[in-house]
Amino acid sequence: MSNAPGTTLLNGQTALLAALLLGFVVLFGAQSWRAERADQIRNLQTVMKLSEKAIDRYFVKIDAAMTVLVREVAAAGGEQNLNAVHELL
Repeated sequence: MSNAPGTTLLNGQTALLAALLLGFVVLFGAQSWRAERADQIRNLQTVMKLSEKAIDRYFVKIDAAMTVLVREVAAAGGEQNLNAVHELL
């Protein structure tokens, strides 16, 4: 049984349409993936900046607290209390 010329043309057009649709889907998916990836990178950069600031504040406060502790120990008795504090730490 042979195919009619109109059927062959219709099958070719259907195949072309399917290939174009597949190409569009692939391009759209790639573009969406790139956009989502860029958005996630921006989010992670924001988290990193906030974490950096929080860690920096933490160590600044620890440094200030240690400075106050050293002054209090020095005012309360110097070396003798310093040894006792060292044992507690």
